[in-house]
Amino acid sequence: MGLRVTCPGCKSVLMLEDSAGGRPVQCGACQKVFHVRDPRQSQPSPGPVQPVQKAERPAKRPPPMVEAAPSSNDLVKPILVTLAVVLVFIVVFGGGIGLLRWARQTNKAEPPPDLAAKSSPDRPPQPSDSPSPLRSPRSPPRPPASNPPPPPPVFPPDNPPPPRVNRPPSSPPHSLPKMPVVMQNRQPPPRPALWNVGVDVPAEMAVPIPVKNQINIAIPGLRQTVTFPATPSRFLIAGRNDEDSSARQLWDIHQGKVVSRLTGRLSVEGPFALSPDGRFFAAKSYATTEAVIEIYSLGQNGSKREHEINVGGNRFWLQTLFFAGPQKLISVKRQGVNHLLECWEVGTSRKLLELKMDPFFPVQTLAPSPTGRYLVLCHDSKLRVHDLDTKTLAGEVELPTDEEPGANVTVQVAWSPDGQEIAGLFSDAFGKFRIIAWKADTGLVSVEHRYPQGLGSPRHNPFDEGPELIWLPDRSGWLARRYLVIDYQTGSTLAGLPPGEALQQVYDRRPLDVDHYLVTVDRGRELTIQSQMLSKEELEANRRKARTGG
Repeated sequence: MGLRVTCPGCKSVLMLEDSAGGRPVQCGACQKVFHVRDPRQSQPSPGPVQPVQKAERPAKRPPPMVEAAPSSNDLVKPILVTLAVVLVFIVVFGGGIGLLRWARQTNKAEPPPDLAAKSSPDRPPQPSDSPSPLRSPRSPPRPPASNPPPPPPVFPPDNPPPPRVNRPPSSPPHSLPKMPVVMQNRQPPPRPALWNVGVDVPAEMAVPIPVKNQINIAIPGLRQTVTFPATPSRFLIAGRNDEDSSARQLWDIHQGKVVSRLTGRLSVEGPFALSPDGRFFAAKSYATTEAVIEIYSLGQNGSKREHEINVGGNRFWLQTLFFAGPQKLISVKRQGVNHLLECWEVGTSRKLLELKMDPFFPVQTLAPSPTGRYLVLCHDSKLRVHDLDTKTLAGEVELPTDEEPGANVTVQVAWSPDGQEIAGLFSDAFGKFRIIAWKADTGLVSVEHRYPQGLGSPRHNPFDEGPELIWLPDRSGWLARRYLVIDYQTGSTLAGLPPGEALQQVYDRRPLDVDHYLVTVDRGRELTIQSQMLSKEELEANRRKARTGG
């Protein structure tokens, strides 16, 4: 049954065996030795009391060790310790989350580097500096510095000053989506080691169409195509040649009339190409399994098949075809797992240039100069310019890189109509965009605009083949993403071309003038080519607002 006793020292309750009665024991909690009363001695004995004989004294043995039963105080201690640990964890975890949120809000509230530089202690505030909406309202204004501003730096002749960069407007035009433009003042890279490129001015610049001449071309039928030259031109060819009664029409868009026709059934398929002077039309032939390019001459007295160029390989490998000037034809085909770029002389079919590219070469980065002497391409973090007349590499410059991965994905490259500058539209894996322009005669960066929040969303169908960056004829900006008019100096969006109507596919837009644009619309059973006008007064007002920050 066991004995239940209490230690006289620490008051702990001990559970003992029955045989421990009448013997000394030691408490396991406080180590106190005490005598345990035998419960059997408390009961009255039935017989007479016998005299107690003196027994031999047994050898002294150590009292048995007895574990003390846990008391209520001992059970409360671990519970309190556990609660304290849980409370500390909650406080630390909640504080970490709050600190992280505070850090994120602080980073969002900090201005970009260029705006922070404007209010640095080393530079006194200027009257043109307006309060930035990106600065946190909690931060007090910084006092102006007492020291005078340092003198402007002097750049050597080989290292010109950085390009002029204006601050973006405080708010975008009211009719456009908010697209912040971040521009950073940076020292320009040194002059490229290899740059023998010159300004390629065309002999005849495109004449802007009069405002009264509105273009409205309607071509009935299905599967109609429109082909534009690779450089600014007044010509386009539209139609098809898959039936005996079908025809392609060469239009002079400045005169608004048809100047030549390519009639009848032709065994040709895309890609198509049109020379900038409207003299030649090229297409891939499907009559053979080999990659053969058929070239047709277009004239006022009719058209005819001029000659053909056998580029070799399977015809399905031919991917890109365009004219570089009136007498050079560029073709890009797959050769195994790589790309092969070839330049052909029209009329003789003589190969002028051959470049081997890796399988990741973006064909949309190819752009000829206005006269066709140079060919620019962006690949492998470099911008290269090839001289097609001398068959040499004329220029090479490194593309500005970012720290984060996935940058320098070239979207489009374009040469200005007057041959003065080269521009490129770039994006990365995070949806950021930027536009960079280089001087054609020096290879130095003239302007660079960054769009960390993206550059609009393209409004086109998946089959759109129109370029995503085109220079405006007067070099005052670009038509980017096929519908945004971008200012050259500030990088701000000045206007947006209206989208197509319901059940229509707008798959090409080309600038004719600063406020005139040629839009190709597929209406299902009819293909229309129309001119759209933007408000010139609104464009000028938005440009002044962007450049003055008003």
